[in-house]
Amino acid sequence: MSVDVINVLYVPTAGHVLGLTLKPHNQLDLDADLQRAFEYVKAKRLSAHWTDNTRIALHKFRQFLCQQRGQMTVAVRLKGRERYVAGLPDWLVEQLERYHHLMRSHWRPARADQGSLRFWSAHTAIWRWATARRAITSPLDVKRQDVLDYVDHCLVVGWAASTINYHLRTFHAFCCICKSRIFVSRKPCCGFRVSNSRIACRAS
Repeated sequence: MSVDVINVLYVPTAGHVLGLTLKPHNQLDLDADLQRAFEYVKAKRLSAHWTDNTRIALHKFRQFLCQQRGQMTVAVRLKGRERYVAGLPDWLVEQLERYHHLMRSHWRPARADQGSLRFWSAHTAIWRWATARRAITSPLDVKRQDVLDYVDHCLVVGWAASTINYHLRTFHAFCCICKSRIFVSRKPCCGFRVSNSRIACRAS
């Protein structure tokens, strides 16, 4: 949010509420007093766009007042890598970190941060799906049906086939990396390809 928007819209909107009621903010009625300010703005017959923006600003002011009164909590949204590895088991994060370090060595420095974000988003997609449903202690715990269920879910919510295929490719590549380490003695999954909202399977 820009400083101009704050100064031109949000601060004056809060000023309408406080000026019309002449109350300290901790004594405001969050329904009646904010509605009075909105009626005042509507009576000025400004543009529909400005009136709608004022309504949004009043909603934000209401949220701020609720936070000040301890009536709601502010959720801290994780960013970057932390957002995607939250809740994943330590062993998996460790293996993904090693794979990420290997992949990053091939990226141009100017694209490294963007590539890292794309890596964590794609390479954790199926794992986040699987670990949210049961305990996963090794790649072998992820079964073929888990991947099929993930694809079905993505198709239902309307994800593009290209996005689903990308997640499948990255998952398969990581599983192949795991094969060369301590976890598996065979490839842990078969390959999948999504086309025209249907699943095409091929043996790995």
